Amino acid sequence: MWQHWVNLILGIWLIIAPFVLGYGKSAGAWNDVLVGIVVAIVAYWGTTVRNRSFSA
Repeated sequence: MWQHWVNLILGIWLIIAPFVLGYGKSAGAWNDVLVGIVVAIVAYWGTTVRNRSFSA
């Protein structure tokens, strides 16, 4: 699914954005980096999962 790849790219952007846009030394930069890591990991996990039926 293409949505997982878009989310992966957006997660990577959140990780590098503070340094590209020049606010890497602020407290908000750490929030972007941490959230970006979580988004990228979850998106990558979504691309690798083959069986999506989570029945109880």
